[in-house]
This record gives sequence, structure tokens and C-alpha cells, in this order.
Amino acid sequence: MTRAFLSQWESLHRQCVAGAALCLLVFLDPGFASCQTENPPSESVAAITSTPQGCSKQVVTVEPTANGIADALNERGLAYANRGELSCALEEFNRAIQLRPGLSTLFDNRGMVRGELGDIDRAIDDFREAIRLNPENAVAFNNLGSAYSRENDVGRAIENYDRALALRPKFPEVYNNRSGAYLSKGDLADAIHDCKEAVRLKHHYVEAHYNCAIALVDTGDRDGAISEFDQVIRLKPEFADAYNSRGSVFSAKGMHERAIQDFDEAIRLKPDFFMAYYDRALELYGIGEHDRALEDFSMAILLKPDCFQAFNKRGNLFAEKGQFDRAIRDFDEAIRLQPDYADAVLNRALAVQRKSGHEQAAGDSVRTASLP
Repeated sequence: MTRAFLSQWESLHRQCVAGAALCLLVFLDPGFASCQTENPPSESVAAITSTPQGCSKQVVTVEPTANGIADALNERGLAYANRGELSCALEEFNRAIQLRPGLSTLFDNRGMVRGELGDIDRAIDDFREAIRLNPENAVAFNNLGSAYSRENDVGRAIENYDRALALRPKFPEVYNNRSGAYLSKGDLADAIHDCKEAVRLKHHYVEAHYNCAIALVDTGDRDGAISEFDQVIRLKPEFADAYNSRGSVFSAKGMHERAIQDFDEAIRLKPDFFMAYYDRALELYGIGEHDRALEDFSMAILLKPDCFQAFNKRGNLFAEKGQFDRAIRDFDEAIRLQPDYADAVLNRALAVQRKSGHEQAAGDSVRTASLP
């Protein structure tokens, strides 16, 4: 499922504060140009030209006041966040907050960056402060809900999504995020309602279509799920997860060739996609293509060495090939990774038994051949 933190600006490119003595030139890509104010200031100063080590260079002119500098720092922090330079963005928001500690937006934006950096507790503190400073900040309520979702506190997540929607009823991202929260607690009808509402408000909303597909899978509506995955793939053909998920639904319907085609495409788009290798291996195993399945289980293990299920499945394949030592080694590793994994314990016992029987049978054959 997809949940998103949202900045106060839906687009971080080519922005100026209208009427303010502020203009920002950000070197994001070759086609990026500086924004222009309609009434440039008669007097401005070059400011904030130094950047944290390792970050992209920025050129900013601002009105020489604390508020003007804080606004410029905020804009630059958003630009850094947009291009993935999160540590740089965090430093800019920290500096902006020192200058304007009463501006809700700054705390919300810093919380967004902290959330992306995995510092969820401090992100929650920032979102709460943003809401304290501006109780009508719907974006901050959404972001607080997303942070609680990351902490698996679904009740608080939904409570904050509800408050965001009360303030801003036509907020498709919140409907999508709340659908993910409902899905995680098993409220499938509410999840489907919310993601459909998100799509109604925001046509071609890829993440909402995807969440809806996942919810429909859980309801058992495989055809409906495939239809939603089709929409996702039409809108975003490079979305590897959608191919893999649709492949799993085709597999459940017994459409093995279509399933493998989707797993193939997912791997083509994302060559290090562990789950696609694992799912394709299961499919190949199921239709009797054991050599190819063995290769895929081995790749899945290479990509995710702690996947005890993959070791167990590969061990079964080795056992079926009569390679009992290799099978037992895989079952040993599966049990080491998951000591209470009953399937692997049973499979190892069977492999040891079969190996012993095989060796006994081989010995008997030799003795029989030597008899007169």
C-alpha cells in the first residue's frame, strides 16, 4: 500500500512567494530556470549562498529580514527534499525555524523530511507542533496520520486523516492514505470506498488504483483487482510492483503463462526485485519447471539472504533431485533463520530419512551384485 507525506507545496519547482522580495534559482535540471517576481525589489542582497558540504549549489536573493531569509531557507529546503537531498533539506528547515519559530509550515516540512529519513518520533513532534501553531493545517494532520501509520498505530492514523478531511473534504491524498490504514486493519469495504473516492477526486491517481487493487485481492475479487492493476500499468508502465502483484493474481486464477509474463516484466523493470524472483520461482515450481525454479530461488536468496521460505523451497527442489546433502543444508539454514519453522523441520527429517534409505539401498545393491 502507498502512504505519502505531503509538503505544503504540491509542486516544488518554479515557485516564488507572490509579491515578496524573494527569488530562488535552483539548479535541478538543465531546463530549470529561475522564477521571477512581478515587482522585483529595488534593493536586495545576495544571501544564503553557502550550502552544506556535498549539496547542490543554490543562488538566492532575499529581502534582508529574518522573515525573508527564513522564507528563502524554506524554499531551498523544499528544493533539496524534491531532489532527494534530505540531510541538506533538514539543515535548511532547522535554520528557517530558528528565524521563524511560529510558522506552522516550517515544522510540517521538517517533519516530512524527518519522516523520510526514518526519524518518525521526531517527525511526529514536528507535525504536532505544526498543528498547535495552525489547527487548520490539513496537510499537517495528513502527515501526522502517515507518521502514525508508519508506527503501525492505525487508530491514531485514521483519527488524524479524519481531521484532515474535516478541514479539507476534497483531499484525494488523504483518502488514499486512509484507505491504506483501513486496509492494514482489515476494513476492506472502507478501504475500497476511500481509494475510489481518491480516484474520483484525482483522475489517473496511480497509488489509489494500486491500493484499490490490493484491497480487492483481499476480498477475493480477482477480476476486479486485475482491472485495477491494468489501470495502474496503463498509467505507469514502469511500475514493477504492479506487474508482480497482477502476476500473483493471475497465478491464483491458474493463468500460469500470464503470471510468468508479468513476473518476467517486473524483473525486467527492476532487476533486483526479490519478490518477483520468489513469486516466479513458486509459479515455475508449480508447473514442473524445476530447473528454472531452482535458479529463481537461488537469485531470491542472493537478494534476500534472510528469506527462510526461499531456503525451504530450494531445499525441497534439491531433495526431489536426490541432492540430499544440499537439501539438508538449505533446511538447516531455514531453521537457523526461523527456529520454529515447522515445515523446514519436517522437510529436513524427511530428507535425512530419504538420504539414509538411499544410502542403504545403494549398499544393498552393491552387496547383491557381489553375491554368486
